[in-house]
Amino acid sequence: MTDFNNKKRRFPVFTIIKNIWRREGEKAAERKKTHTKKPPGYRSRSIGRIVFWVIFGFMFLVVITNVFSSQTVESKSESVEVKENKAASQESVQYVKNFTSQYFTWEKGDNDDWIEDRQNRLKPFLVKGLDEDGGLDVSKMEWSSTIDKMNLVKIEEKGQDKAFVTLYVSSKFSKKTKTEEVVKKDDKEEKKEVEKEETKPFVQYFVVPVTFQNGTFGIYQLPKYTNVKEQTKVEPEERRGLTEYNGNRGKVEGFLNTFFTSYSEDNTSKLSYMVEDGTHIQGLNGKMKFLSLHNTDIKTDKDGNIQTFSTIELQDQETGTIVQSDYSLVITKKQGRFLVKEINQ
Repeated sequence: MTDFNNKKRRFPVFTIIKNIWRREGEKAAERKKTHTKKPPGYRSRSIGRIVFWVIFGFMFLVVITNVFSSQTVESKSESVEVKENKAASQESVQYVKNFTSQYFTWEKGDNDDWIEDRQNRLKPFLVKGLDEDGGLDVSKMEWSSTIDKMNLVKIEEKGQDKAFVTLYVSSKFSKKTKTEEVVKKDDKEEKKEVEKEETKPFVQYFVVPVTFQNGTFGIYQLPKYTNVKEQTKVEPEERRGLTEYNGNRGKVEGFLNTFFTSYSEDNTSKLSYMVEDGTHIQGLNGKMKFLSLHNTDIKTDKDGNIQTFSTIELQDQETGTIVQSDYSLVITKKQGRFLVKEINQ
C-alpha cells in the first residue's frame, strides 16, 4: 500500500520534467530550423544597419561637440572686457575745458600776485614736474585775459589711458594804457593823463594732452597749438539703389507743396490725412510758414515707393526770418492718393 502511494506521488513530477524536456527540445529544433532558413542578404543588411548606426552616432557626437565648443568660445568672447579709454570720454572733455578756462583767465596787476593766483588754479590739473605756469611766459606778459568760449574740435586717443583733446578757444586779451590828452578847462587847454583799455581777440586751436590714472584725470604734457582745416572733405551723399521717377512729376511736386504747407502750418490731426496709417509725423504746428519748394529730385526705390529730395523755404512767424532746409520724403500711392510713409530718412 505504501509503495503504490509513493509511485503515485512520484509520477506527476516525472511527467512534468519529461514534458518540459520535450518542449525545450522542440523549441531548439524550431530555432535551428528558422536560423537555417534566413533569406539571402540578411547578414549584409544586418552589417549595413550596424555600420549606419555607428556612423550616425559618430556624426551626432561631432555635432554636439561643435555646438558646445562654439558656445564655449562665444561665452569666452562675450566675457572679454573691452576697457574704455576714460581719457577720451565726455567726462575727460569737461575736465579739459575746466583746465582751459583756468589757463586763459588772469588779470595782470602791478605786482606778481596774479602769477601766483594763476599757478594755484593750475596746480590741481598739472602732473608733477610740469611747468607751474603751463608753458605761458608770464614774465613778458602785458595783457590780461578773459575766456570767451571753447568748442570741442576732436579727440585723439594716444594709448590706453591718454588722449589729445583739441578745443577751439576764443579769449579776449586786454590791457590798460595811459596817454596824455589835451583837454579844455576854463577856456584853457591842459594836458591830462588818461587811462584807456585796449582789447584784442585771441583765437587758437588749443591741444590739451590728458590722461586718466589711479581714478583721476591729469594734464601730463604742456598744451600745444595747432591748425585745423575747416573746409570739409566729405563727399556729397550718393542716392544708391534709386532710379529716376517716370511718372507725372508735376503731380508729385503739387503734392509736395500741399504737404509742406500742411506740415508747417497745420496741427498733427490735419497733417495725418496726408500720412500713411501707422506713420506719425510731428509738424511745425504753425510756428513757421511754408514759402516755396526748390531743387526737387524725384526717385523710385526697389519697393516702388517714390522718394523725393527737396530744399524748402520757411519763414518764422514771429520774426519773419527766412531759412532754407533740406527735406526727404518716402511717398506711397494708395487708391489714387499720395501718402507720406517717412520723412527725413
